[in-house]
Amino acid sequence: MQEAPSEQARLARFESATSQAMVALSLAVIPVYVAQALADDADVWVTRSLSIARLCIQIAMGIDVSIRTYLAPRRASYLATHKLDLLAAIVPPLRAVREVVTLRSILSRPGIARFTTFGLAVIVGCALVVYASEHDRDGASIQSVGDAFWWATVTTTTVGYGDEVPITGQGRAMAVLLMFLGVALLAVLTAHIAAHFVDDGREPNSTELLNRLDRLDATLALVETQLRQLATADQAPAISLPPSEDRQ
Repeated sequence: MQEAPSEQARLARFESATSQAMVALSLAVIPVYVAQALADDADVWVTRSLSIARLCIQIAMGIDVSIRTYLAPRRASYLATHKLDLLAAIVPPLRAVREVVTLRSILSRPGIARFTTFGLAVIVGCALVVYASEHDRDGASIQSVGDAFWWATVTTTTVGYGDEVPITGQGRAMAVLLMFLGVALLAVLTAHIAAHFVDDGREPNSTELLNRLDRLDATLALVETQLRQLATADQAPAISLPPSEDRQ
């Protein structure tokens, strides 16, 4: 009866130790597939490297789901509730769907959705203002809406490649706004993502606590049953023994 909580704790520890690596693989598999689709005319070593990378990701996902299934207390039921992970070992891009669910859980934290929506609206607005200010100026590098959105994304993430640079006063004012917004947006998102993984790290302790409470309830129920039996035995009529021959 006490093996299940131990197996559940081992499974939780394994998932906690490998979660970040599996998230990275899940996100990396998309560009690998895209690059492989676009590399028809590339050199042989490029296509071969991409094929090896895809195969390694598939093997890693297969090993991950196999170990988690082995550590699960009820393996059949675990596989039934993790069909997507099993299919991802065959078609790795499906694993990215699970990470979208994780991203939704992060964005569902209080305040983060509104702040992210506000940040995206400011980025779009700044990109459009910069495009209107720059596209008809001589010597401007931002000549299309795509250039404007590329510049806004690079500026917000504080990467700053420098390939697209505003030259007008309005464009530079938008750049300053996006610089400050990018620092704040990345800080908030990083804090919420870290809080999400910290909460996941506490989950095994919560599971163990619930298992202990279940065992305590079972023990209390057993004690209550025994007390009722004792009370019933005390209320039973006493059996009178016949007088012995010595007393006669």
